[in-house]
Amino acid sequence: MEFEDKTKFRNYFRMDSITFKKLLELIGPLITKQSVVREPIPPETRLHITLRYLALGDSMMSISYAFRVAHNTVSKIIAETCNAIWNVLKEIVFFKDEVKNWQNIAADFDYFWNYPNCIGCIDGKHVELQAPPNSGSSHYNYKGRHSINLMAISDAKYRFTMVDIGAEGRNSDGGEQHYAQIF
Repeated sequence: MEFEDKTKFRNYFRMDSITFKKLLELIGPLITKQSVVREPIPPETRLHITLRYLALGDSMMSISYAFRVAHNTVSKIIAETCNAIWNVLKEIVFFKDEVKNWQNIAADFDYFWNYPNCIGCIDGKHVELQAPPNSGSSHYNYKGRHSINLMAISDAKYRFTMVDIGAEGRNSDGGEQHYAQIF
C-alpha cells in the first residue's frame, strides 16, 4: 500500500507515507531489536502495528491476525513503540510552558477572534468504557454509563495546548473539582 496506493495507506494507518517515514526515522533506532536466535520484527512493522492499533482501536487479537504476530507480542510492541514515540516527540511537538508562548496564544485570540487576553478554550467529554474491575461506581456518570473524562484546552488555531485524560466518570466533564488540580 505504501508504494502502490497512498490513499489506502493513509486510510489504513491514518498517516501518509511521508509522515510515516519521518516518524520511523526518529523512533526506528529505539524500536529496532537485535537478531539473536531468529530475525526480529522490523521497526517498520512494529510502527505499522502500533499505528493501526492507535488509529482504529482494533483489538490486539485482530491486529495479531492481520500482521501474523502473536497477540502477546502485539501487546509488547505497542507498549514499546508508544513509549518510543512519546520519548522522542515530547520535546519536539508539545507546547512549552513559557511566557512568550502564552503571549503568542493571547495575541492569536485577539487577532483571529477579537477576544483579548484569552489563552485557551476548554472543554471536556465523557469517553465511554467498560467498568474497570473493582471500580464500584467511581466511573459511573450522570448519563448512566461508565466513563473517563477527557479534558482539553486549545489555542486560537484549534491546536491542543493541554490535555488531561483519566478523571473518573463520576466527575463532571466540565467541573472544577478535577481540572483545578492541573493548574
